[in-house]
Amino acid sequence: MAPLAIQEPPWAELGAVKLRTVRDCFSERCYRRSSVQALGWLAIDLALYAAAMAGVVSSGHPVAQLAFGVIGGCAVAFLFV
Repeated sequence: MAPLAIQEPPWAELGAVKLRTVRDCFSERCYRRSSVQALGWLAIDLALYAAAMAGVVSSGHPVAQLAFGVIGGCAVAFLFV
């Protein structure tokens, strides 16, 4: 029986890749900040949260209220990202 050869993990060659090389792959547009875009995403997140809370209040079924509550919780998490 032949001895097993020790193989390097597949990610071993990534150690030589520098962060600057990775950052250069992205376009400059990714690094620009836009107030209009940020306010647009805020509006979408707030609308999602408001719709979820309206679903919690208007729904009579406990499972639906739970589902709307989870969606509302995700919307709150989106506000912090």
